Amino acid sequence: MLEWPGRRLRAVQSSWYAIDAAALILRVALGVIFVAHGGQKLFGGFGGSGIGGTTAFFRTVGIPSPHGFAFVVGVTEFLGSVFLFAGFLTVVATIGLIMDMAVAIARVSHAFGSFSQAKVVTAGS
Repeated sequence: MLEWPGRRLRAVQSSWYAIDAAALILRVALGVIFVAHGGQKLFGGFGGSGIGGTTAFFRTVGIPSPHGFAFVVGVTEFLGSVFLFAGFLTVVATIGLIMDMAVAIARVSHAFGSFSQAKVVTAGS
């Protein structure tokens, strides 16, 4: 009974074109996201506050040597995203970005849960 749909699913799964296309889509999406985050930290682009703001934020969350790690994180996110986007040293870039995000989750995101929300203060509140 399930032989026909199963055969079609196996045919899609075994296609290297589908796997390559999925990897490309994932690399491009993550590359765009992380280049923006790295640009915020390094250059103050995309509405970021640059190295000074990143250093101040790292100091508030208790990161040791916040100025040094602001550069490390900014370079890791920016160059890692460029490498992912280009398909160059993807394993090395991925390991760096995973470590970067693991620290971010451990130091900041765990306090907010899955969805963090900035509290907006308006006039009259």
